[in-house]
Amino acid sequence: MVTSLLLRIRLMRDSPLAGNLPRRCGYLVGLTAVRRLRERHSLPEVAGWPLPRVRAEISAALMDLPVPA
Repeated sequence: MVTSLLLRIRLMRDSPLAGNLPRRCGYLVGLTAVRRLRERHSLPEVAGWPLPRVRAEISAALMDLPVPA
């Protein structure tokens, strides 16, 4: 959970912890994770998920994203 919080802080638009990351890069990361989910699930299905499932699916999708070089 701490890692997740630190990642969110780092990806925030004006966070001093963002370093040299571009502004709003968290949106791109989130979009990429959702696109990955959409490879296996329809949009109506994803939209109907309860919040605990959303968190679990997004967490898994984020873990599967490649680490930038």
